[in-house]
Amino acid sequence: WGGSIGFWTQNLESGDWYVSDSWLALAGYTREEWKARTAAWHECIHPDDRARVQAEVGRFAAGQAESLALEYRWLTKCGDWIWVLVRARAAERDAAGRPLRVLGTTVDVTALKK
Repeated sequence: WGGSIGFWTQNLESGDWYVSDSWLALAGYTREEWKARTAAWHECIHPDDRARVQAEVGRFAAGQAESLALEYRWLTKCGDWIWVLVRARAAERDAAGRPLRVLGTTVDVTALKK
């Protein structure tokens, strides 16, 4: 909370997300606003980073990677691009090793990138 770290979890089967208040603060959204945007989360990724991020997320979702660690530019509600470091691990996997439930963090690393 004090270190600009947002926490989140996603159920990959249902698509349901939970994000912490600190995650919402990074993004600039209220909980209700974000619920309306959850399905379009990828639209907040900078167009130049989107293909790389989606490819890595796809590898992770297919069970081809143990964890996920990505830096990319992210659009906040107020229209600012910030750099974030997203890390995730599977909290639960199916018999084939694909993640079912994922736990992750999102950290604003804009100052470090500058």
